[in-house]
Amino acid sequence: MAKLTQSNVKGLYIPIDAVLREENASYIWLEKKPGVFEVQMVETGVETNGMIEIKSDIDASKKVVITGAYAINSEYKFRKGGDPMEGMKM
Repeated sequence: MAKLTQSNVKGLYIPIDAVLREENASYIWLEKKPGVFEVQMVETGVETNGMIEIKSDIDASKKVVITGAYAINSEYKFRKGGDPMEGMKM
């Protein structure tokens, strides 16, 4: 038996609640400017302590929606009548 440890964990980790998951995709909402949001598909990795690794590149100038992502997603579906990931390459 061996004890595995990982020091110096690197990468981008965000709260699991910020990632919305569909059957074949995971995505996040980004704030382009105050009150204006866009969806971005992401590749996820390790989950630990309520956080999830994001392996995809994210524009550092935009803010990730941490709380309220489900509300934004629901509002989008209500207003647009569709899935925000529709038409995106999987």
